Amino acid sequence: MPFKRYIVEDMVDADLKVDLPAGPPPDAGDEELALFRKQAKEKTVEALADLMASSGQIRNPTRFRRELLQRENASSSAIGKGIALPHLRSMRPRRLVIAIARSKTGLEFDAPDGEPVQLFFCITAPPYDDNVYLRYYKWVTTELLAEQWLKDALLAASNSHEMVGIIRGLYY
Repeated sequence: MPFKRYIVEDMVDADLKVDLPAGPPPDAGDEELALFRKQAKEKTVEALADLMASSGQIRNPTRFRRELLQRENASSSAIGKGIALPHLRSMRPRRLVIAIARSKTGLEFDAPDGEPVQLFFCITAPPYDDNVYLRYYKWVTTELLAEQWLKDALLAASNSHEMVGIIRGLYY
C-alpha cells in the first residue's frame, strides 16, 4: 500500500507557526542557550502534535502530545540537512497519520548537523500498523535525503496544495 495516499492537503502545513519563547540575550551562557533550545524544540513538537491531532484520528490529543514529546526527549528525530522525521508508535492514533510541516526560516530541533529544521515529515500509527509506516520512514531517511531537488521544490512551493502535488507526482 503506497504511503502517498495518506498525504492529504489538510495534513500539510506550508507555514508552520510556533509560539517560540523569547530568545536568549546575546551574552547568554551555555546553560541559557541550552534551555532556550530545549524550550523551542518543545514548542515545535507541540505544534506538530497538534497538526497530527487535527486529523481527528488521535485519541486524547493531550496525552499524545506528551508521548511525542517524551519520544523526542529520548532521541531527536532530526536527521540533518534541514529535515526531521518526528514519529511515534502509540495506541493514541486510531490509524496511521502522516503530516508534513514546513518552516521556511527553520526551527531549532536538535539536529545532528546543528542546522535549523525546515521540513518536518511526521508519522504516527498504532504499534501493529507496520507496512506503510516503515515505507514512509524509509522514503524520508533514504530517498528524500538523496534528492536535493525534492527538498528545494518543497521549500519553494507556494502552498500546501503544491507541496502535496510534488510528493504525489513522484514515481515511487
